[in-house]
Amino acid sequence: MKHVMSAERQLPALDVVIAICTCRRPDGLLNLLHHLEMLEFDGSVSVVVIDNDVNKQGIDVCQSLHDYRWPITCDTEKQTGIAFARNTAVNAALQQNPRFIAMLDDDEWPSTHWLSELMRIQAMHDADAVGGPVLPVFVDTSNTWSNLSQYYGTDQQLPDGTQTVLYSSGNFLLKASCLQPMLPKPFDTVMTKSGADDMVFFRHLDKRGYTMHWAAKAFVKETVAPHRTNISWLKRRHVRIGNTNVLVQKMFDTGFFATYSRLLKTTGLLCLSSLYWLIMFWHHEHRIHSSLLVHKAIGKVIGHTGRLHDYGEHGGQ
Repeated sequence: MKHVMSAERQLPALDVVIAICTCRRPDGLLNLLHHLEMLEFDGSVSVVVIDNDVNKQGIDVCQSLHDYRWPITCDTEKQTGIAFARNTAVNAALQQNPRFIAMLDDDEWPSTHWLSELMRIQAMHDADAVGGPVLPVFVDTSNTWSNLSQYYGTDQQLPDGTQTVLYSSGNFLLKASCLQPMLPKPFDTVMTKSGADDMVFFRHLDKRGYTMHWAAKAFVKETVAPHRTNISWLKRRHVRIGNTNVLVQKMFDTGFFATYSRLLKTTGLLCLSSLYWLIMFWHHEHRIHSSLLVHKAIGKVIGHTGRLHDYGEHGGQ
């Protein structure tokens, strides 16, 4: 069932459709939608929300909005899994014939200049895709066992405008025309439970020769729930990271030397992280950090066997 609100205000020439996938996070979705109303952007925008839960809490949130700033369309994806929801969101966005599609997650909220910064970098480099940083906001600040921020967003500190290969769909803008060769399923549904379908998506863009750049000032913030800051969750996350990194590399970097290099790196990580764990066993924080590296190495070993680590229906989100 599809619901469209405020459609009469949609402009004929649409610049950007902001696509959002949601699942059992009504408060997060509502917070995100409120922040989208505060964007400092003069172009034409519409919002697409895809609810991936049978209870349709996301639909209820959209229907509760009155006189929303942007035209907003909401629909459901019955097949459970983030990749299925992302594919539905992309196809729904393309129906509005925009120049660009941007994507955000339902536990995020953008800065007021988020979209204008993405568009600035896009125009400066004529980029096919532009990504920006996701800054963690921890709900539970009582956990003192480690500096948790080191496990979130540390690989996103790139200079403004840097050409790179993106890997996360949590904050990016893409030329709508780039999606046409990948339809109807640009996101790999085989990877939906690992949460790496977006990594595969960007590697396909790179393989097709599309250019990607980094917008350092186009940041969004992300709520990190308390259950995602405990050690057992982080261990599972590191297993997934190691597992999906190897599996994605095997998909795109083939041949004997690439395989040998991966095996060598995995062996090195497993040995060094294990040694690190033994040496630092009596130092609490270093023991935890080394243990996470060991779990990442274990994930890589699993990946070398060709097995996908099942991280849940929504990739651990």
